[in-house]
Amino acid sequence: MVDAVVLAYFRMENRPEQKYYVNEKFCQEMFAFWYEHRDYLRILVRSECLGLFTEDFTQTVIDNQLGPNITHWSKQEQLPVTVFTVSGFISLLVYWVRTEFRETPEEMGNLFYRMLTQPMYL
Repeated sequence: MVDAVVLAYFRMENRPEQKYYVNEKFCQEMFAFWYEHRDYLRILVRSECLGLFTEDFTQTVIDNQLGPNITHWSKQEQLPVTVFTVSGFISLLVYWVRTEFRETPEEMGNLFYRMLTQPMYL
């Protein structure tokens, strides 16, 4: 089931026009996808499968080079930056589940976009 949902997510994401371009609309679509699969997310958070999901999701991003366009990082830095970004995204999904999807997918997408594009610490 982990593989099926992860593959469905990446089929949604792997559109040529947005493969390496992240904008607010794209982030909102990511959270809309996961909102449609919220029962699945609830099961993952309550079960022992969250680690498996995290590993599978992260490896799929790495294997398919679907991470953000981070060419301003060195080749050596790109892999850990991608892992950090994916882990943060998954942690944000877990937060969203634990707060009973209090925010809309649009609000979560906008927040994630700002996290990716603005400094967190000044």
